[in-house]
Amino acid sequence: MKFSVGIQKLKATDLGRARGHNLREHSTESQLPQSAWFHKTRQEQSHVGYRWNEEIVNKALSLSKRKDAVVAISLSFQVGKQSDWRHPPNTLHPFGQPKNPLPVDFYKLINAAFNSLSNEFSIENIVSVVIHYDESSPHIQCIVVPIKDNKLQAKNWLDGANKCGSLLERFHAEFIKTIPCDYVKKSGIGGEAHDKRKRAGGELAAAPTSLLDVFASRNEISALKKRVAELEKQSDAAFVDRKYNANELNNAHDMLRKLRSEHIETSKELREAEKKVQELEIRVEELTPKPAGRTFPPAGQNMRFGL
Repeated sequence: MKFSVGIQKLKATDLGRARGHNLREHSTESQLPQSAWFHKTRQEQSHVGYRWNEEIVNKALSLSKRKDAVVAISLSFQVGKQSDWRHPPNTLHPFGQPKNPLPVDFYKLINAAFNSLSNEFSIENIVSVVIHYDESSPHIQCIVVPIKDNKLQAKNWLDGANKCGSLLERFHAEFIKTIPCDYVKKSGIGGEAHDKRKRAGGELAAAPTSLLDVFASRNEISALKKRVAELEKQSDAAFVDRKYNANELNNAHDMLRKLRSEHIETSKELREAEKKVQELEIRVEELTPKPAGRTFPPAGQNMRFGL
């Protein structure tokens, strides 16, 4: 099985979040439903006196001279991957049922982590050592303070890839005393970044474990294919209708623009014709001779003739 250690430097502002995560004072995104936990009860104290030692934290804070000082180090020890600890997911167990027996006893994991930290940082610098049963695979979550010669000296352990790599090798040497596991050295601090997609039900593809699951999967796939075909057909029909309606709408707009243009031209011609008629009427009136000796009353008055 693969051995890995995740390492993170913590500043004073990070301690509250680390405590809440490690002691499960609140839920996390990587936490699985309780039915998928390796233990069905809430996380309990793994080592008496090492759940969270506030006195050691306060000591580290008192030695801090800068706001950005590394006052603690978070370490996550893990042996094996999800497939080592769980069966493949299926319809009854979508996150994968924990194997029985487990590949490694939990107490061996805790003791190996505790001994590693004791040898490296000394017991008086251990803040917390707990085990998490509620994720894809169990892992030991630890907090230590990097105090040496009564000073904060995180660089003594994490100053560059070489020092960090040597630290991980010493951790692995302690683990293999009781737990067979392999370690592949990598450069940089810690192991691979935590990928939330690799939680149970995410890293492993759901695999049927019986013929019933096989037929159920085939039926589901067949139904999905049929539904996809129906949707594609509806989509094609909708596209044709939409295209036809769009063409009709474009034609209507073209006709409207044409009618408006014709109306404008017609109105212009009509106004010009009316103006011409008025001009001609005035001209005709001017040229028409009037009878001599006879007067016409002003427009709008009636004429009276006597007998």
